[in-house]
Amino acid sequence: MSFFELLENTPKIFGFLGIFLFLGTLIAFIFNFGFKFRITGATIFSLLLSLSSWAFIQSYIDNIKIDGAKYVPNIEKLIQKSSIISLHIPKIKGSEPIINKKLLKKMKNKSLINTARGSLVDEESLLESLDNSQLNFYATDVTKSEPPIGISKMIIKNKKVISTAHVGGYNETSLKEVGIKS
Repeated sequence: MSFFELLENTPKIFGFLGIFLFLGTLIAFIFNFGFKFRITGATIFSLLLSLSSWAFIQSYIDNIKIDGAKYVPNIEKLIQKSSIISLHIPKIKGSEPIINKKLLKKMKNKSLINTARGSLVDEESLLESLDNSQLNFYATDVTKSEPPIGISKMIIKNKKVISTAHVGGYNETSLKEVGIKS
């Protein structure tokens, strides 16, 4: 089954880790409005938030007009309630990968998208989850090592992976500025 066939045949509940950040919110809106996905969202700071903060985030999601979007308090709930999980968070220096073996085991028959940072995902556990058909698909434009070598290269060559170059910041203006600064 291809990734696109999976999209057609799966419950359309898209989970965003980083829903409170601008890019996560924007992509959630696109998937809700354009593809009719129901949206669940969690923040990287979920463990620090009080119940009143959760209510504030839910009101924020309600105010940006994402129909039916629900905030969940942690990544475990996000995985439980979503068929596709998308990462939109920064890497915290010195921390372990947030998507580790334990969480990947909870992603049975789910898909993962990482357009944030390659180091957010434990690549050895990811490859194992893909190879033993625990995780349906992985889509990414980032790897832990760039350019991809070793296990990163094995991941992007896996038949259950869609991989593209991470070129979001490459535009005429940014390229000119890099040329001027160097």
